[in-house]
Amino acid sequence: MPSRYLTNQEALTFVTEKLHLRLSNFERPAPSLPLLQKICTAFAAEVPYASIRHLDVPVDRLNRRQLPTLEQVKDTGMNLKGGMCYEMNVFLHWLLAGLDFQVWMRKTKPKRLSANVLTLSFFLDQEKTKKNHNL
Repeated sequence: MPSRYLTNQEALTFVTEKLHLRLSNFERPAPSLPLLQKICTAFAAEVPYASIRHLDVPVDRLNRRQLPTLEQVKDTGMNLKGGMCYEMNVFLHWLLAGLDFQVWMRKTKPKRLSANVLTLSFFLDQEKTKKNHNL
C-alpha cells in the first residue's frame, strides 16, 4: 500500500477545508507534535466511525466481508463518510504522509480482543527515526 496516496495539495486541502484547521504556514506546514495533535483531534471530531454502511457489503462463502479498494478508502475519507477502523487508519496514514509526517502501519493483537487492530506509528524526531529503523 503506497504511503503517498494523497498528494501534499490534497492533504492540505483536506486539513483546511474538511477539518477546518487554520494553518499558520499554509504553503508547507512542517510536521510537529502540535500539528499532529490538531489533525488527530479534528479528524476524530469530523470523520465518523461508520460501520452501518458495511451491512450491505457482500460476503464470500466463508462469511467474510470484502475490504474496500484503495480508491473507495480515498473517496470515503475525502468526503467525510468515515468508515471502519481499517478505512479510517489507512486514510489518516495517507493524510499524514501527504503532510510529510513519517507514518507506519502496524498490525497488533490486543490481549483482550479476538481481532487484529490496525494502528499508526508516528516519529517526529529524525534521529530517533533513523535509529529505530536502521536508516
